[in-house]
Amino acid sequence: MTLRTNGNYIYHDHHNTMSSANTRVAADARIGTNGFKTIYLGKDQRPISVMKLALLEEPSWKRGATFTHLAKAIKSQMKNYTMADLVTVVANEMPISTESAMEEAEGAGERLRKEIFCVDNLEGQHFLDSKGKQKDVTSEELSLRPGDLSYFAFLCNINPKEVDRRIVQEQLSISFSLKLPLSLYDTSKDMVVEELWKRSSRKADRKGAVGLGKLIGQKGNQDEYESVQKALFQEDKDKGYVESDEENVDGQTDDEDVDTSQKTPKQRNNTGLGHISAATSPKMSRLLGSQSTKVVSGYYGPFTFLDNQKVFDDTFGVDPMLLASKPLLKAEALREQVEEFIDSCKLDVFMASCRNYYVGVGNKESEVQATNAACKTIGELRMEYKVNNRIVQDNPDVLFGKFMEVTPLLPDDASKWSTQLCSAYFNALTEDLKAKMENDDFRMPALNNLNNKREQIDALQIVREKSSTAYKKLNDETKLIKQIMQSSGVGAPRRTGVQFVTEAAEREHHAPPAPLPPAPTAGILLYGQKSPAEETIEKHTTRLPNPYNLPLKKGAGGLMYPYRLDEPNYISKFPLGFRGCFKCGSETGHESFSACPRNRDPSAKAPFFKELWIHKPHTKQINDNFGTAGAGNQNVSTPKPSPEYNQ
Repeated sequence: MTLRTNGNYIYHDHHNTMSSANTRVAADARIGTNGFKTIYLGKDQRPISVMKLALLEEPSWKRGATFTHLAKAIKSQMKNYTMADLVTVVANEMPISTESAMEEAEGAGERLRKEIFCVDNLEGQHFLDSKGKQKDVTSEELSLRPGDLSYFAFLCNINPKEVDRRIVQEQLSISFSLKLPLSLYDTSKDMVVEELWKRSSRKADRKGAVGLGKLIGQKGNQDEYESVQKALFQEDKDKGYVESDEENVDGQTDDEDVDTSQKTPKQRNNTGLGHISAATSPKMSRLLGSQSTKVVSGYYGPFTFLDNQKVFDDTFGVDPMLLASKPLLKAEALREQVEEFIDSCKLDVFMASCRNYYVGVGNKESEVQATNAACKTIGELRMEYKVNNRIVQDNPDVLFGKFMEVTPLLPDDASKWSTQLCSAYFNALTEDLKAKMENDDFRMPALNNLNNKREQIDALQIVREKSSTAYKKLNDETKLIKQIMQSSGVGAPRRTGVQFVTEAAEREHHAPPAPLPPAPTAGILLYGQKSPAEETIEKHTTRLPNPYNLPLKKGAGGLMYPYRLDEPNYISKFPLGFRGCFKCGSETGHESFSACPRNRDPSAKAPFFKELWIHKPHTKQINDNFGTAGAGNQNVSTPKPSPEYNQ
C-alpha cells in the first residue's frame, strides 16, 4: 500500500499494517527549549523524547548527531510498533523527501524473501509423512523409497549483511518445512502412474474444452480418455450405444474411423450418468483387490533440490508457503518471526538511506566533530557561573541534567571521547562542595573501566549522588551557623540591592555578653556558652546605635532622624538604623536594583543619593567642577565613625 506524509509517497508491501492515527503522529509534537522534543507513536499516541533535528543549514556533524539520536529512539520501538508507524514518524520529522529511501528498503525486503528459499542458505533435515512423523530414506531409487513422503524439513541461515551492508540485524536461523509434490507409484510396474500435483493445473486446461475434454482436459492422455468414454457409453446394443444416422456424413461409412468424442449416446447405462464401473475406473482400480497394495502415494521426484536452484523452484515453486517444522501445527508464529526480521532489516536500510540524504554520503568526519563539540561543551559546564554579570549557582541535580542533555551527542565507544563524565562533573562543582566531598572520604570511580557510554553514565550517577548528599550537608551546616549567630545576637551584614547595612537597631536592645567563667581548676576542662568563633565575632562587633556619630534630630514618635552638617536644612525621611530601600522606602529592601519599582524613575535618583550620603557619609565624594563623584576627587570632611565600629 502507499502512504502519503508531508507530500511524500511512502511505499509498503502487504505485510505492513498502518495505524489509523499515523497521519498525525508528529503533528502534535511538543518542542522544548532544551534541544529535545516529544513525538507520538501509533494509535495509543505513546510519547517518546528525541532530539530536535538540526536544520539543513547547520553543520553536518550536528545533523549527524541529532539524526543518530532519532534513529536509536525509533529502532528501539520496533518491537512495539509496525514499520509503517515508525516510518511515518521519521518521514514527518525529516526536512527532505524519504520516498527514495523507502524504495531502497522495499528492494532489500524483496531480496531477503528470496534468500529464504535460496539453496545456498538451506540445509536439509529429514522427510516427513502426511501425519508429520519423520521418515527414513535410504536410497533415491523409486523402488526403495518409503511411501507417504509428504513434507521435507529445512534449516535456513540468512546473513542479512550479505544482502545489504547497511543492515545491522544479526543472522536469522529458522526451521521450517515445505510440502512435497505427490505422485502415485505402481510398485508392480516400478513406475509413476500419475503426478497428483498436476491435477490442479488441469482445471485451467478445461476452459474452452468440448465433449469429454471438459472432464479430463484438452491435454488428457489417451488411456484416460478411452477409460472415461467406455464408462459413460457402450458401443453395442447390449451396452446401450448406437450411432445416429446424422453421424455418417461427408461420405463416411460405418467401417471408417469416427471421432468418438463427437458420438451421441442413444441409450445410457442403467446405473445413470457418472456411475463409472470400478473395473473401468483407473483411479478406483488401483485401490481394489491385489492392486491396492501395489499403488502408493508419496514423493517420487528428484533428490537434487538442495543443490540446484532450478530443481528447487520446479519442486516447491518460486514462492512456496512456509510451514512449521511440524507441518500439522500452526505456522503463524514462524511467519510473524520472518516478517519481523524482514521489517527490521528494511528499517535499517531506510534509516541508513535517510541519514545519507540528510547528513551527506561519505561525511565520516561528522561523528568526530560531534564528539569533539560535545566534549568541549561538557568541559565548559559549571555549577556556578555568571549571567548578565550576576553569579548564578545551580544545585548538583540541575548540573547533572545539563550533562545528560549533551551525552546523546557522544558515541557509545567512550575511547573516542576526550573527557570523562564523572571527572568533568566533579570539576564543575563549587570549591566548597568539592572540599566537603573530599572530607567525607569521596573516591572517584576507576576511570580505566569506563569503556562505553552506559558505564560512563553509571559512574556519573555515582558522583552525582555523592555531591547531592554533600550539598545537603553543607546547606544544613550553613543554616545551623546562621541560627547560632542569630540566637547569640550576632547578625551578619545583609545585602539590600548593592548596599550593606548593619543591624545596629536590633543589637542595641540586646544585653551585653555574659562574663567569662572563672578559670578552671587544674585537671578540669570547663566549656563556656560560646564557641571561640562566636567570641571573636562578638569581640569585633559594635553595639553602638550611631556608629558614624551622625547629627540627629528627634522626630515624630520619638525616633531619631539624621542629617548632614554641610546641609542642615535637609533632614532624612528615614530614621536612624533604617535597613530598607532609599528609593522606594521599602523597609524589607530588595535583592537587586532591578527589583525596586522606582529603579528606572529619573526623579528618584537625587533623593536616593541624598539619603545615602546622610546615612552613609563615607560614600560621598565631591568634585570641584561638577560636585559629583569622579576621578581625582577629594573626600569631603565627614564625621568619623566610632573606633569600636568595624567597617
